Amino acid sequence: MLGTYRLAYLTLGVSFLTVTVHANPSPSTDKPPLQNWYVEMGGAFFLEAWDLNEHREQLVGGKVLLARNMGPNRAIGVQTALLHVVPSPGQNAFLPTWSFVLRQNLIRFSSFSILAEGSG
Repeated sequence: MLGTYRLAYLTLGVSFLTVTVHANPSPSTDKPPLQNWYVEMGGAFFLEAWDLNEHREQLVGGKVLLARNMGPNRAIGVQTALLHVVPSPGQNAFLPTWSFVLRQNLIRFSSFSILAEGSG
């Protein structure tokens, strides 16, 4: 047996400085006041680590989310990001990403929200 490789992957992500722009329906429609489509722009920071990796990578960049509310507390959308990665000292790379996003608002107060988000 040459060896056993265990791939344990952990990602911790934090979004910051998020700005959301909502597209409101026209006043002539009879739709409920739910804001259907919105664009969200913000910064992102990820701390990434896995076994057999020499360096703990940190990814920093910006993201844009286009989403549609599916109910008062749920949304589905597509997110794209451009992240700056330093895989090892002396190396730099930019990583473009995109993913589908499912979002559930857990607590909402004033203009702030605490939410759970899954993407893939």
